[in-house]
Amino acid sequence: MKKIIFTFSLILLTLSACSDKQDKPLELFSAEAFAFKLDNSWELNGTTYVRNFAQEENDFGYNHKVSYKIDLVKPNGDSVYILSDEIENNIDERALDIPLEFQTELDSTYAQGKYKIIFNVKDELSGKTGTIETFFELNEY
Repeated sequence: MKKIIFTFSLILLTLSACSDKQDKPLELFSAEAFAFKLDNSWELNGTTYVRNFAQEENDFGYNHKVSYKIDLVKPNGDSVYILSDEIENNIDERALDIPLEFQTELDSTYAQGKYKIIFNVKDELSGKTGTIETFFELNEY
């Protein structure tokens, strides 16, 4: 009986260890965006964080490569491409998460109102993708 319990416990332990190695989805969290008025335009800033991205060990440490595209949805529902970029870093230790930050200028044709920012992110090493949205307002006050 003790052998059966020991064997069963060993099988459960092995299965639980294997389940921790399953691929987790690309996680985006803590998205923020804000804008402030310049002379004749707006400066738009945004940030989100990425977790569960692939990292490759190399001679310099750990490499990760993440690309992203930022879209803006106007108050009237029109969608506008804002920018795209890529982050590739070699760091000494594995990273738990990385920030994605952007800054751009919106010209005076952007009306006051509530806008939506969409972060479209791709882990270039694993092919996993993720999306997160946040809102900001353009107003003179």
